[in-house]
Amino acid sequence: MTGNNILSIDRTAVHDDTIIKKEIYPYTPYTTAFGESDEIRIAIQSKDSYLLPSESYIYMQIRATSTGATAANDPDVKFINNYASFLFSDVRYELNGVEIDRVRNVGRATTMKLMVASRFSHLKGYANYCKTYEEVSPHKADAPRTKTYDVVIPLSVWFGFCDDYRKIILNSKHELILNRARNSRDCTKGGGEPATAATVDIALLKIEWKMPHVILSDRIKLNMLNYLAKNRKMVIQHRSMDMMEYPALSASTSQIWSVKTVSHANRPRYVVVGFQTNRNGVRTADAAKFGTCNIQEVRLHMNSQIYPYNMSELDIGGSLYSELYHYYASIQSSYYSGVEISNPFHVSYGPFQKTPLFVFDTSRTDESPIDSSVDIRIEIKAREAIAANTAAYCLIIYDNEFTYSPFDSIVTRKI
Repeated sequence: MTGNNILSIDRTAVHDDTIIKKEIYPYTPYTTAFGESDEIRIAIQSKDSYLLPSESYIYMQIRATSTGATAANDPDVKFINNYASFLFSDVRYELNGVEIDRVRNVGRATTMKLMVASRFSHLKGYANYCKTYEEVSPHKADAPRTKTYDVVIPLSVWFGFCDDYRKIILNSKHELILNRARNSRDCTKGGGEPATAATVDIALLKIEWKMPHVILSDRIKLNMLNYLAKNRKMVIQHRSMDMMEYPALSASTSQIWSVKTVSHANRPRYVVVGFQTNRNGVRTADAAKFGTCNIQEVRLHMNSQIYPYNMSELDIGGSLYSELYHYYASIQSSYYSGVEISNPFHVSYGPFQKTPLFVFDTSRTDESPIDSSVDIRIEIKAREAIAANTAAYCLIIYDNEFTYSPFDSIVTRKI
């Protein structure tokens, strides 16, 4: 029988009154010095509040000062994709004084992760704040020009903890530690090579951590207080990112990169490998783009297991990369368990030929704890000798876990 729902005239609407209000409060750093290589700490001491880190974000005001003139054949100076993340070399999230998540080489790590897996909520933020490829220098003017931009970065872009755990945190102290990069040259591209060409200086004027405070109804608040009194430990499971760098590959056609050895508990779920030539700290280059670098094949070794076990011969520059693209495109659905099936930062088939990533899904590997540690190695083969100043980047995404007790604020990380 159909149409039962339109015949249920005796049913009344159900209103969810568990949450009365959700307010966003700004928190500022201890100091006002936000220069290059400085450490910025922002703490939230409201231990009696119900906070929602998954919807928190960083608000920044960035000043760009351009000097010099762009030559006729030189490209204008513009922001790169995800430029605000390149302002920081390292970011950490602490809960009750215990580090629960950390990202190194923030700009490249988050760019690689967004390219392979991201939510539409990330796109909403980027559409409003990224200022992608916006011109920041005059084309034919010598006079300095200064302009201030405001930027919003959802913490779910930086931390797997905020991306995966989308519930409130009770009775805890939160702290962010942000380390500025040594220079801001990776934030922009273009301007030409001569010393007199246009350049842009980036200054961080203001930074705030804006955190949602959830206000509960009296009934739910009483239930929460009763739960706290039981001193139960809460298990928080999320994914974390670890970025490894090989600063200069040797000028050969074949080499093995021993990335690192991890414990079985931190066994990789996804591994992403990218290559760049002459892009680290080079103000004219785009640090958010990865290149082919004459790479023919990349294979991941985890102890005795090899990924991919078998792949057809690749010639990315010669348009033989369909299988590589298939592996790349399939990560989105796997990463978010089919809930977020479309990646808003997805690279289409054609552009992927110029900005390839080598992606390995290791989430369905054998869980047998026979090996107490996992040795991660990357096998690299090229069609010709790899060019000088070619760097390799390996983003390891792994399961992470910690427990915390809202009653006594004890946080314990899984080893």
